[in-house]
Amino acid sequence: MKISFILASPVSTAAVIKYSPLTFPFKISVDGQTVAGSGFDYEAAQRVSDVALAATDIQVRFDGLDITPKLNIGLKNDAVTVSRNELMVFQAYSNYQAFIQRAEVRIFNVGQTINDRPLAVIPVDQAGIATSRVPLDTDEIFYQLRVYDRHGRYDETQPKTVHLVDNPQLATGNRNLNAGVIGGYGVDRTLTRNILIKGGAVTVNGVNVPRGYAPFIMGRAVPVDAEGKFVTQQILPFGDQAVDVRVFNQAQQGVNFQRNVHIKDTEFFYVALGDITLG
Repeated sequence: MKISFILASPVSTAAVIKYSPLTFPFKISVDGQTVAGSGFDYEAAQRVSDVALAATDIQVRFDGLDITPKLNIGLKNDAVTVSRNELMVFQAYSNYQAFIQRAEVRIFNVGQTINDRPLAVIPVDQAGIATSRVPLDTDEIFYQLRVYDRHGRYDETQPKTVHLVDNPQLATGNRNLNAGVIGGYGVDRTLTRNILIKGGAVTVNGVNVPRGYAPFIMGRAVPVDAEGKFVTQQILPFGDQAVDVRVFNQAQQGVNFQRNVHIKDTEFFYVALGDITLG
């Protein structure tokens, strides 16, 4: 597995890599110096995971101060029709999570407007998930995501409509999506923007992610395409920040590493290249 860092004057200050279970099946080196493991201490189950991840290449790079905030939300499988007996699972997306203090899904009845009192307000958890039971006394609802910063300012998305049916077989969605990821990932559907966002963009991308493994970047699930590729970007505030990357399977086997960066309020930067080689 190869992990590369391309950082510009937000320069990286440290890299921390962890395996789960707490063994180090590979020798891990930074700039030629061994920082963990002997290369021979591993369990059989973890060894299978390491072989699967051997060809995976993950890159972390700083993309400058030219930032575009994005906000979106969708139902699991991007459903637009759900059964009345179904638990609705919402997945929120934003590329400026570091600026968001809390988030909520606001559900409205047909005939209401977003300025009316919502039918329900559902909190969004740290993984970007919110759940709610389908209302039984209506055939159509609409919902939107609202996020707040620490000053109480909020951004919100354009509303999306959901049709409610009695027959579960009529419920529709995109079954090809990764679990917990919305079809509009990376797409901006902001309706109202009030949150002040200043910082730099950090992009994490990977190739050759094996089937059955899922990347989580800074705590959020990221979709992987059919070729095992992924890319995601987050806007981070100026100053010292940590970029956490996890690639795990359902048995919680895989790799977790963290890169600390310092983002400066300037477009004048130099490029620093660094590789961490596991092998």
